[in-house]
Amino acid sequence: MKRKLIKAVCLILFFSLIVGGTNAVLRYRYTDSILSIQRFYEQEENTVDVLGLGTSHVYEGISPGVLYREYGIAAYDLCAPAQAVWNTYHYFIEALKTQSPKAVIFDVYMLNTNEPYDTPANAIKTTYGMKWSKNRTDAISASFEHADLPSLMLPFLQYHSRYAEMTEKDDAPQSRQSAYFGKCYKGYTVYDEITQIKLPDVSKFTATRQLADKHLLYYKRIIDLAVRNKITIYIVSIPYAIAQDTQTTVNTARAIAKDYKSKYVKFIDLNARLDKIGIDVNTDFANNQHLNRSGSEKVTKYLGKIISSQLKLKDRRGDPAYQTWEEDAELFYRGLDNFRLKTTTDVKKYAKLLSGMTEDYTVILADNFGKSADKTAASEFMSKNFGVAHGKGGGLWIRDGDKAFRTLAEAGKNYRQYMPFNPRDEVMLTVSRTNKQKPCQISLNGKALSAEQNSVTVFVYDNRIRAAVDTVVLSPDNGLKR
Repeated sequence: MKRKLIKAVCLILFFSLIVGGTNAVLRYRYTDSILSIQRFYEQEENTVDVLGLGTSHVYEGISPGVLYREYGIAAYDLCAPAQAVWNTYHYFIEALKTQSPKAVIFDVYMLNTNEPYDTPANAIKTTYGMKWSKNRTDAISASFEHADLPSLMLPFLQYHSRYAEMTEKDDAPQSRQSAYFGKCYKGYTVYDEITQIKLPDVSKFTATRQLADKHLLYYKRIIDLAVRNKITIYIVSIPYAIAQDTQTTVNTARAIAKDYKSKYVKFIDLNARLDKIGIDVNTDFANNQHLNRSGSEKVTKYLGKIISSQLKLKDRRGDPAYQTWEEDAELFYRGLDNFRLKTTTDVKKYAKLLSGMTEDYTVILADNFGKSADKTAASEFMSKNFGVAHGKGGGLWIRDGDKAFRTLAEAGKNYRQYMPFNPRDEVMLTVSRTNKQKPCQISLNGKALSAEQNSVTVFVYDNRIRAAVDTVVLSPDNGLKR
C-alpha cells in the first residue's frame, strides 16, 4: 500500500513538473498586459505611490517616468488593453496585496461598452498574468461565459498547442526594446507615431446615459475600494477622438462620482481641458484612440501637477530604493528625444537636435556630394550641420558617443565595413569607385537606405535601447526627406 502511495505521489510530481515546464515554455507573453502585472509583482512592497488602472488609454497616456522626473512620484501603470471594468477592479484588489498607493488614476473609457463579458483574447491577456488566488479565480469567473470556465481555469489547456506557432519572438518577445521592458519597466507603452485628429468641443455634449448593470456595479466597487482604503481616486477621461455618444458615458461617470461627496473621489475630464494641457491635435496623437509620447508627456505633467498639489507625497528622487524609477524616467525622455528627431521635418532643427544626441548614440553620414556638386555649397552644408569638411567626392563619416565625426572612407576608393549593432540590426557601409553618382551607401539588414546625388544620408542608432532611431536624406536644394 505504501509503495503504491509513493508511486502515485511520484507520478503526480512528475506530471506537475512536465506541465509546469511546458507552461513556462508555451505560456503567453504579452508586453502590454501579462508582462505588466508580472513586473508589478517584482516591485518592492509599498513603493508604488500612484497606481494607474484601466486600459491602453492609461498605459499609453500616463508616463511614470514623467511623474518621477517632474514631481518625484513613484507610479505604476497596472493595466491591460481594452480591460473590462471588472478586471480593473480585480487588478486593484491584487495591487493592494503588496502596495499601499496614496492615489489611483482610473480611466472611464471601458464604461462605454455594454457587453457582460470580455472578448476571450482580452480576458486571457488580463487574467493569465495574475498569480493563483481567489482573486484570480474571481476575475476569470467574471470575464467568461460560465460554460467556458472549466477549460479557462487551466491555462495549459489554452496554449498547449502553441508549439507549432512559436517563433524566436517567444524567446525574447521584447528584444528590440529590451531596455524599455527590463527591470525598470513601470507599465508604460507607447506608439511613436503622429496622426492628425479632430476633437469636438465636449462642452456641447451634456447628456448622460444608463450604464450597463455589470459595468455600473464594478465602477462603484472600484470607487468603494478606494474610499474604504482612504486612497484618493482620480477618475479621468484621457484625451482621444471622443464623440457625442461616448461623452455621455463620461458625463454619467462624473455624476456618479459626484454623488459620493467624498474627499477621496475626484473627477477630471481631460478632454475638456485640452487648451490648459497644451494638446496639439496635429502632433500629440498616435491614432484616434491614443496619445503618442509627446501627448502623454503633456497629459502626465498636467495631471501630476494636480496630484502633487493636492496630496502630500514623498519626493522619491535621489532615493536609491527608487533607482528603477530613475532609469524609467531616463528611458522615457531618451525616447522623447528620439521621437522628436524622427518627426522633425526641418533641416536646421534636425541638425540642432542631432548635435545634442551624443551619449550612447552612433551616427553615420553617407556624403554623396559628388564632384558635380557645388563644392562651396556642399562644404557649407556639411560644416554648418555636422561640423565636418566635405571631401573631394564625398565619403563616410561616423560619430560614436560624445566624439566628433571621424572619416571612415573617402569616395574614389572601394570600401566595405560590416557593423553588427545587435543580433537584429546589421549595418553594411560601402564606398564604390564605379558608382560616380551615389558612391557612398548605408545598408540596414540587407536593405540599402535611401541615398541621393548631392545629398547626405544620415543614419542614427541608439545603443542604449539597441534600435535604429532614424534615417533621413538631407540636401541644400531638397531639404529633408524620409
